[in-house]
Amino acid sequence: MLELIEEMIKNDGVLPLEQVRSVFECQGIVPEDMPSVKRILTARGSVQVAAAEEGAAITTQTLKMEYQILYAADTETEEVMCFTVESTQTLGLNIPQTLENGRISMTAFVEHTDFTLEGDRKITLRSVVRAEPKLFYHEDKKVVTGLAGLDDLQIKQGVLPVTSVHKLPDLMTEISEDIELPGGKKPMGRLLQTDAHITDVTLAPEDSSIMLKGTLTLCTLYLPDEMNPAPEIWENRVPFTANIELPSPDAEMAFWNCSIAEISTEIGEDSDGERRILKLRSIVCIASACSESLDAHVLTDAFSLSKILDFTTEPIKTSRLISGISDQFVLKDIVQRPDTCPGISEVINISAAVGHTDVEVSAGKISIDGFISCNVLYLSEDLEQPIAAFDIEVPFTQTINEPQANSDLFTALETEVSHVSFCIISPEEIELRIALRATG
Repeated sequence: MLELIEEMIKNDGVLPLEQVRSVFECQGIVPEDMPSVKRILTARGSVQVAAAEEGAAITTQTLKMEYQILYAADTETEEVMCFTVESTQTLGLNIPQTLENGRISMTAFVEHTDFTLEGDRKITLRSVVRAEPKLFYHEDKKVVTGLAGLDDLQIKQGVLPVTSVHKLPDLMTEISEDIELPGGKKPMGRLLQTDAHITDVTLAPEDSSIMLKGTLTLCTLYLPDEMNPAPEIWENRVPFTANIELPSPDAEMAFWNCSIAEISTEIGEDSDGERRILKLRSIVCIASACSESLDAHVLTDAFSLSKILDFTTEPIKTSRLISGISDQFVLKDIVQRPDTCPGISEVINISAAVGHTDVEVSAGKISIDGFISCNVLYLSEDLEQPIAAFDIEVPFTQTINEPQANSDLFTALETEVSHVSFCIISPEEIELRIALRATG
């Protein structure tokens, strides 16, 4: 009697789920100890995935949203002020696959924020949030490795390469730094806001771990400690490292995502008692997954003189990892201020963040289409409106040549803004140069 010799192999993997875009709305009130609003300058939103509840067909994600509202006060000097609005939202994802042996991992991004000022102390905020969920699943697959039961049986085996992808525990890295103001700048009177994003992430394999290195890039907007101060910008780059433990020496990093879970800044005094120290405290969250490969020896053919053998086969889907994709490019564009804004005299700051992106994979190439959301904060030529700002979206398209790419490829591609520079052409126009980096 013929007997199948079977073996269980681990075939864990990840399935990309459809991107979800949702609009969330919340309201904020100017704190009682701050003056009323004459004009909103910027309203910037950020989002963190705080928690998840999973079920058989739906998962509910809790999103923590934070907005920094920069405004011109309704005072004689139109003093620049800033306050924060926090909001908790929920996002439900319909999952076609069963979650019995899987779990959802999701990243979220604010693509766009607009606002409505109601009166002089209340603001309504609306944001478009893009969610990118992935389903990590666990699967034990039974394969036939041989036959037994006939004396004259001859078998042939083949090698089935199997790659399993595993979600690693999220890693929290704390950054604590006291940064001293350069000598040419005046002491700080009041912090307005600090824009922070992560750049220059590199991975270096070690024995059974990955050393991740990155840079926390800060752009701090503050008012100097003087009478009738104009806002000033202070840029800093703070390096950080994290050690990602792998389950085995043969495991490789599949993909990763770094996000800022928490950040706070406050003014401190130097040894002379001057307010020249920026006290930074931040937590960076690193979400990652690794892959492990093995060769399973499976039965491919068998022959016997004493018995006719008939086989049926079933395909096994497994992952294949293509990593090390990297591309840097510079986006150049000339932007015009809206007619409703006064002429540009001096640019204080231009913040830029990746907004909407769509990634399409075809034979031999990966195409990225999207836009960069920019906010231009500037000193104007209008004495009645000395500080002004406007938002602009700059579209971009980039193609990355990748010989192994095909339409069945799932990409975990991160696009980030590395640097922004500008040149004032006229009171109506600014030339932007935005350096971008795509890695995956």
